Amino acid sequence: MNFREQIRSLAAPPKRGIEIGPSYRPILPKRDGFDTVIIDHASADDLKAKYEGREDVSGVEDVDVVWRSGALEDQFGGERFDWIVASHVIEHVPDIIGFLHSCERLLNEDGKLFLAIPDKRRTFDFVKPHLEVGTAMQRHREQRSRHDFATVFTAYNDHILVDGRGDFGVLPINQIQLAADPHKARNVAEEAIARAEYFDCHANYLTPASFLLLLLELRMLGLTRMAGDVLPTVGCEFYATLSPLPQRDVAVSLNDYQEEKTRLRLQMFEELDDQLARLKASPAWEHYRRQPRQN
Repeated sequence: MNFREQIRSLAAPPKRGIEIGPSYRPILPKRDGFDTVIIDHASADDLKAKYEGREDVSGVEDVDVVWRSGALEDQFGGERFDWIVASHVIEHVPDIIGFLHSCERLLNEDGKLFLAIPDKRRTFDFVKPHLEVGTAMQRHREQRSRHDFATVFTAYNDHILVDGRGDFGVLPINQIQLAADPHKARNVAEEAIARAEYFDCHANYLTPASFLLLLLELRMLGLTRMAGDVLPTVGCEFYATLSPLPQRDVAVSLNDYQEEKTRLRLQMFEELDDQLARLKASPAWEHYRRQPRQN
């Protein structure tokens, strides 16, 4: 049973929940009998218009809540849910701490948050820096509902492709493009911050170990109650199942924190080693290793 099938079994009625940003491919569609509240950044008609001709839009469902700004829980007047599903959403949110706070407030005591997250090592985020807790805190302090200039610039300036694909997963790294157009990236970033509406891009670059480290640091600092399990990467994504801990279980001792952070940092080096091993097997690595430096 894969992760999406597991979610479908755990979210079956009479349980009621929220799917955030399903776009044209919901995991728990209402048409299949799930008691789902659909939240997206645009109406169903707007989503169909956006993806028509590029994707099969027959799966787009009526959007119950169009959410562009403000706290997510404010849309529900105190209602609580049994589950929340967010597939390829968390990497986009401008304030990941605020997002986790909203999920805590929206879930029942035994509720589950199911996440599918792109592994930055296997997507166009290949060279981008892991999301560090300090960056997450800064964005939360600024109450970010839109991405800043640096975030948009990095998203475009360090965008890479493998054989023309941005979601290359475990495919061999043959023709790899590790350099983008900085002029285009700057222009996009300037246009993004000049717009009145939200501009979408990846902002949170994660791997299984770095995501667990982020959750640990946020718990240690009292910035989230969310904790749970993260599964290994499959293809270009990994999966997390989180729940809000009872307040009495949130605290982490300094010794336990330091032990766990060390373990996760070492896991991040192992992840990097895997990434480098695949890159070193590419023709590009040998080509540029031998090529004289150009001034």
